[in-house]
Amino acid sequence: MAETTTIGGSSSEQVTGDWFSVPKLRLRDRHFTVPLDYSLDNRTCPKISVFAREVVSYGKEEQSLPYLLYLQCGPGFECRCPTEAGGWMRRA
Repeated sequence: MAETTTIGGSSSEQVTGDWFSVPKLRLRDRHFTVPLDYSLDNRTCPKISVFAREVVSYGKEEQSLPYLLYLQCGPGFECRCPTEAGGWMRRA
């Protein structure tokens, strides 16, 4: 599902994938197309694509929950998809 959001006069596009499951978790991928520099004219500013993965406990997909941002790896390296609700993921 694609939707457009406006932030500070600049628009960004968000594509949200379908929910999928691993034991005790529900996940969905999101892709955002955003300006590289929000201070520039949105029509001429280069855009970048940002990937995020939403992870929640099974059954909590529709609840309004606080965000936890976990940054892993560096440019060009993929993050592994969680395969279970264990370790630091369970604690979070």
